Amino acid sequence: PEKVEKNGKLCEGWGVYKGNGTSTWEPCEGKNSRGVRYSAVSTAKGVNVVNHALVIGKCDGFSGPQAFLGKPGNRYRFRFYARGDKGSMTPRLLQFRPGEEKTQQGRVYDSVVINNNQLGPEWTLYEGSFSLQKVERMTILKTVPAVLLGDKAGAWKAVWNISGSQQFAVFSPYANGESLHYADDWGQRHFNNRDRGTTIPYFLRRRTGKQLDSFVTVYHSYFDGKPLVQDVSVKETPEGCVAVVRTTLGEDNFLFALNGKQLHSGKLSSDAEIALSLDNGEGKGSCAMFLGTQLTQGGIHLVSPRKSLSGKVHKAVNHKDEAYYVLEGDISADCDWTGHTLIVEGEDGFKRPYQLLKCAVVDGEFRVYPRVNGIGLPVHETKKWTMPNAQAISF
Repeated sequence: PEKVEKNGKLCEGWGVYKGNGTSTWEPCEGKNSRGVRYSAVSTAKGVNVVNHALVIGKCDGFSGPQAFLGKPGNRYRFRFYARGDKGSMTPRLLQFRPGEEKTQQGRVYDSVVINNNQLGPEWTLYEGSFSLQKVERMTILKTVPAVLLGDKAGAWKAVWNISGSQQFAVFSPYANGESLHYADDWGQRHFNNRDRGTTIPYFLRRRTGKQLDSFVTVYHSYFDGKPLVQDVSVKETPEGCVAVVRTTLGEDNFLFALNGKQLHSGKLSSDAEIALSLDNGEGKGSCAMFLGTQLTQGGIHLVSPRKSLSGKVHKAVNHKDEAYYVLEGDISADCDWTGHTLIVEGEDGFKRPYQLLKCAVVDGEFRVYPRVNGIGLPVHETKKWTMPNAQAISF
């Protein structure tokens, strides 16, 4: 957050969220000590609600790496004085999930309204308490159950008309006992609320029990009513999951093996966590494996001594337009790792994937860049990394 300076003094410990419209803020004398004067002076054209906020703690509303650090399960109390010329004040608790406090557009947080208050000319005391709960990511929707084919396994498909010539389809095979729920709910995407009230469809797939659950979905965009994908089916086995996508060119097979077990589908066989074979028609195709040691497709054999590469992170560096890691371990500067996915694990236990946009040796260091020329993601402090070992071939 920016520091607003007036008369040589700073608004230390405060931040501001700049949404739609215009606002000002500056230090001032409060009820019993120094405070902050804040004014929302205008709104964006066509919008009658000012989406601005004054924040206790160094947070800009998008990220909060220097905000108050709480402990899940603990209860905290707050109290402050406020007064105003007109309008209302709505205190909110903005809680960033653990590991998400430093992200930007990919942030995950909870925003809870504490109460609504009408401001007046006299100082008024506001106080309360809250507890931090450790919760998983979830979406609460008012859903309606869809009708599937009883207890028979099958597939459902949804198709959207993107334009006069383009369509977009979702194929979802389901298993015995699976239920489908759908809703038309919150769908705003613009930070300044230009699309207030926009909704989008949601589909929720549910299954209970102790069996292996496989949720496979295929997304497909096509033009002029000529889809490539014809059907999708899934088979669950003790060794893992097999997905078969039937297209106008042939049959594509995908294997998801459990704990290095051997899986088979058609001519494809592999122990990889992800293995695939694509039929491009006219006897041409390709196959690949990720996190595996061997794959067989007819007369083709792919072999890898290890499922993944790993090592230590020497340092993590963020600049304005670029970010990089300096790596040590099972990685060589002789190879170009651009396009590969690097997975880092922090002290918080969260694993974060980064697509590598560039690799280079600079000042004797081997650097891999998830952010280049302002494109990509900033890096987190971490000590270790892994990278799925991948093998692929076209024929």
